[in-house]
Formats: sequence, C-alpha cells, structure tokens
Amino acid sequence: MRVHIRGQMGVQILQSLVAIGKLHADEEPIIVVNTANLAYDATEKLSRVFEPKCEIRHQDEMRKTPYWEPGAATIAMEARERVLRDWLPLRDGIYHSSGATVMHCRGGDKQVATADAYEKLAKEVGAKIDLVVSNDASLGESVASRVGAEFNPSSTAVDDWSAIISAGTVIAAPSAFVMSAMVVDPSKHVIFAGKSLCDGSYAATDSDLAFIDEAMAYCPRVEVVR
Repeated sequence: MRVHIRGQMGVQILQSLVAIGKLHADEEPIIVVNTANLAYDATEKLSRVFEPKCEIRHQDEMRKTPYWEPGAATIAMEARERVLRDWLPLRDGIYHSSGATVMHCRGGDKQVATADAYEKLAKEVGAKIDLVVSNDASLGESVASRVGAEFNPSSTAVDDWSAIISAGTVIAAPSAFVMSAMVVDPSKHVIFAGKSLCDGSYAATDSDLAFIDEAMAYCPRVEVVR
C-alpha cells in the first residue's frame, strides 16, 4: 500500500509515522517520497536514522500525509510500536542516552521563535542547557551564547536528531523535527514553547501545538509553557 510523504527529515519521519499508522497490520507500506516544486533536497531522509524494512520510491509529485489534522497524533502514537518494530526500526547508534538537556532552535525557512524568545523560554524553564542544536547557524550561535550552552555549527540533521532522541530533556519551539522524536520516544521529557513565545515568521504553529496537545495523552512528560 502506497503512503505519501514530502518535506525535510523531521517532516518525512512524522508523516511516515502517521501514514503507516493508518494501515492495517497486515498491509505492507510502500513509502513514496514526493519531491516536486521544492527548493531544497527533498529526497528520502528516513534511512539516515532508520533501517527501513519496506520499499521507498521517489516521484515528482506533491502528495503528502497531513500530520496537522485532528486525530493524526492519536494514530501515530497508537501505531508507533508496530511501525517502529516492523517497518522503521532505529539505526544502531542513533540513540545513546546522553541525559543532556538540549535546546532545539528551528530557523531558516521556518523560524518559529526568535533568539529573544528562546532565551525567555530557557529562563522560564530554569534548566541548565548543555547543548543547542539548530539548522540555522546564526540563530543557534546567538541562542547558545545567551543561555551558556555548547553549539556546533557543523552538526548535521542526523547529529541533531540523534542529540534530541538521546537527551534527558528537550526544550524547543514546536516543530516536526522535535515532534517526530517525541512520537518515537513518548517517555521523553520535552518542554515546548506555547503560542505566546512563538514570535517567529512561521505561521503553522497552531497546528503543531494542536498535534502536541493531542499527543500529550500518550506522552506523560511533555509540557507546554503557555
């Protein structure tokens, strides 16, 4: 059964978890990665952190599986064990239980919050942040200097996702990158910025927060700073 995904790594993971979760247990997925009309490398990224046990194809179309609709988080959470066991087991070495407190700052084309907001979030949480990870070197360096944390501008998306899934605590504005890790490990302690702290230019924060609110029924250690 074909399932359709599209976007960068975190979005691909989250859409895959929802899309495969919708299938019956006896249906074998074929993951179709749609790459049309995207300005970045939108080819398959799942195999960077998983060992896919199903076929993955590419096509020049725009189809995708919405994770922002009501019920999507419930589908992903209730099917996660089956999906991760049968189709998307994690690669060895991705999870290494660092116990660190990691702040994720989503920048670039989807800046959810400014450096000021991340600094305010860190102060409200009151935690000592060990590491800042970001796809935006300028934002990451700014936030890291403000909160007194380490930042590696050369880290890859895989390095950053591994740091998040391995962390003891994750502090972040809502993004598919962190939400995908939350679904993979619902026991993770994740503190998300609420709407009042999401002062960036990205307009889809409400739908991401709705996913998080729905998923919290399965994630006892997820919090939102309202």
